[in-house]
Parts: sequence; structure tokens; C-alpha cells
Amino acid sequence: MINTYVFEILETLSPVELDSFTRFLASPYFNNGFNAEKHVQLLQVYKNAKQLSDDSLLEREAVYRFVYGNEKFVDGKLDKLLTEFKKILNLYLINFQFNKQFSEEKQSLFLLAFLRQKNLEKRYFQTLEKLHSNALERDSIEAMALSLDIAHEEHEWYNTFNKAKGDLKLPELIRHLDKYYFAQKTELLSKLVQQQRLTILPEHTLAATIEQWTVPIEFQNESKVVLISLKIYNLLKSDNITVNDFEDLLQLLKTHESDISPNKLTEFYTYIRNFCNYLIDFKMQYDMKIVHHEIQKDNLIRGYYYYNGRITSNGYISIIQRALDVEAIDWADEFIEQHKDIIIGENEDREFYRTAKAMLFFAQRKFDEALEILPFGSSYTYYHLIARRLELKIYYELDSDLLLYKIDAFKMFISRAGKKDLPQSRAEFYVNFVNFVRQLSLSPKIKDKKRAEQMQNRIIEKQQVAERPWLLEKARELGERKR
Repeated sequence: MINTYVFEILETLSPVELDSFTRFLASPYFNNGFNAEKHVQLLQVYKNAKQLSDDSLLEREAVYRFVYGNEKFVDGKLDKLLTEFKKILNLYLINFQFNKQFSEEKQSLFLLAFLRQKNLEKRYFQTLEKLHSNALERDSIEAMALSLDIAHEEHEWYNTFNKAKGDLKLPELIRHLDKYYFAQKTELLSKLVQQQRLTILPEHTLAATIEQWTVPIEFQNESKVVLISLKIYNLLKSDNITVNDFEDLLQLLKTHESDISPNKLTEFYTYIRNFCNYLIDFKMQYDMKIVHHEIQKDNLIRGYYYYNGRITSNGYISIIQRALDVEAIDWADEFIEQHKDIIIGENEDREFYRTAKAMLFFAQRKFDEALEILPFGSSYTYYHLIARRLELKIYYELDSDLLLYKIDAFKMFISRAGKKDLPQSRAEFYVNFVNFVRQLSLSPKIKDKKRAEQMQNRIIEKQQVAERPWLLEKARELGERKR
């Protein structure tokens, strides 16, 4: 019984949502069948179980006794009741999501269609005028979609009552359709190119990323969202992003922030931060680390990292890594603890929090503590690679006999993942790292400036290499060892 659909859904509702559903269930308009009172009792069973922290109250026999009292147990009776309850719960979820996701303007569109169908011309154009005046002011793809819907609805009126004159508002509809099309496709192409950098995509998906995509200048001039999206796409397609490219994009975004919707700003700043990572990891622009950290702090204050009060695991780890890079140790420690309970997708083993703490301990040179808390594995390849890289660095710092064994295990994992998930460039990124760790670990334990210089040059020459700053630091230390 505990694992039935209705109880799984109820378990996800917040206290506010559960209270809302309670009132929804009490309405005879929505809950008006023969078993209406028993539906209310079924919800009460769940509430009692949660209040008492007693899941045994949700077992089949216990639920049946609560709802039906001393009535004789009839096989299938409770299942039928649960099926009815499920329909009402689904109806609530649909209504809840509708009211949550659709703006007042979007809901007015449904009213507009109703007025057209009823041929209420005066009311129709009053509502249409109000909808035009209240259209979203911030530039966003959602605003473009709304404008397209308004234009389509207006065309439907003139098309339905065609008086054989005028253009039926078709030119305006087509213009809004074009604008939305170019904005939406540019955004989707950017996501596709970015995904191609992270993983291996099926052959048939790659054609869209290599086409020469252009957007008419009129839409670039009309919408800063379109303009910025196109610049982001072109940068993603480029193999040679420069600091000047980044600064130009950042300045353009800051100049037009007030015109762009918060949701779109959140998305744009995600790309800004990704470009920072690219310049740091692949272009060795290490002075960008401070810039990146400041952008991250600014984006945290403005809420660009949060989704319904929670933060993604990617964002959580990235913020911590950059803070540690610029030696903001205390800030990173405070951030880790403040956000540990709001990480999206965190599991019972708390692997994201433990990874973050291990990173902090490593920065504090508490290598044993870092090794002790570091998660062993993860179902997410990205986090498994973070943990395993950190593990190799810890074993190197500890001069552990296990290092070479761990190196071999890491290379085996990369080999397997590279065939399934990692594009060649990403696999090379990690293989070069582990090869350099091996070379460093096998270096003589004596001062050798020549070897130190050779190792540094090799590391710098490789464009694709993870953990480059740490590798360079360890290479320099080869020339500073005491004899």
C-alpha cells in the first residue's frame, strides 16, 4: 500500500499544497461521487500516518479498517476507491499546474477564444485590447510565444467572420511566428552544441550543429534576447573563444539586463559562467577565476542559481570549486553548509555534500579527512570523475603506495566511459591528467629542475588536460625538493 501511486504523489506535496488539495477534495464540485466522504477519509489516513511517522497505518488492512470500519473485507473494494481518488488527485494536479504555469495573460487567451466562439464581439475586443496593453514587457521567448498566441487568436476572429476584405491580420501573425521561430531555434541549437561537448550524441543529431545558422537582422535589432542568443550560439560553435569575446558578451548582457526576463537572464548567465570555465580550463586564463567567482556570488544574490528555492548539484559543486581556487576557504565552507539541504537530486548517501566537503578538506590540506568522506562511486559519470580525480590527487599528496593502482582503475573507467558517454575531447581531457599524475609519481624523489621544467612544458602544451593548475604546481615542486 505504501508504494501506491496516490501515496507517492501525496508524499511529494508541500504542506501548502497538501492544504490546498484538502480544500479541493472538500469541494462538492470536484468530489461529488457516491464515495466522496470516503475520499476525504482516505486523505486523513495519509495525514495520520505522516503526523505519527507510522507507515504501518498505510498498509492495506489498516487503511480498509479506517475507511470502512467493521465492514467485511471485500477484495478489490479498496482498489476501486483508490482509483477514484487517483482521478480526483490528478484533476487537482492539472488545475494546480495550470494556475501555476499559466500567467494571467495566458489565461485571458482561453477566455478570448470562448468569447470568439460565442460571437461576443464587443467583449472580445475589450478583452483583446486589455491583453495587448498587459502583454509582458520583459524580453523573453515566453513573451514572444504569448505575442504569437495573441496574433493567432486575433487572426482567428477575422478568419471566422471573414468579410472578404482586409488581410485577416496574417502579415502580423507571420511576423510574430518568424520572430518566435528564430529565437526558439537559436536557443535549442545552443543547447544541442553544448550537449555535444559533454557527451556522445547519435549520428543523426549532429547535422543540426554544423549548419550555418543565421537570423535576419530585423529580429536581432528588435529583440536583445535574439541578439544575445545568436552571439552565444556562435561562441559555442567556435573553437577559439577569447577573453575579449567573453567581455563583449558580458557587457552586452549587462547593458540590456533591465529589458530581459529573469528566467532568460538565468539561462544567459549560465552560458556566461560556462564560458568562464572554458577560458580557465582550455585557454589557461587563470586570472578569470576571480572574475568567475565574483559572477557566481552576484548570481547567487540575484537568485539565478535557484529553482523553487533549491540549487542544482552542478551549480553547487562549481561554486565551491571556484571559491577554493581563489582561496576563499571560509566563504566556501559557509556556502557548503548553508546549501547542503537544498541540493536537487541529492541521495541518501549525500554524495554531493560529501564531495564538496572532501574538496574543502583537500584545499585545507586535510588529506586523510578528505579521503575518508569522499564518496566511492556515483551513477553520474560527471561526479564520479570529480571524485576519482580528487582521489588521485589525495593519494599523490600522501605519497601512497595505492596511487598506481588507482591510476590504472581511473584509466580503465575512462576507456569504458569514452566508448559510451564521453566525446573524444573530454576523454582526452581526463586521460592526459592521469598520464601526468603517473609521470609525476614516478619521478625521482630528488631535486631536479630540468625535469620540473620539462614536465611544466608538457602540461602547458596539452590543450586538453584536467586539473592543470594543480599539475603545474606539482611539476614545479620537482625542482624544489630537498636532496
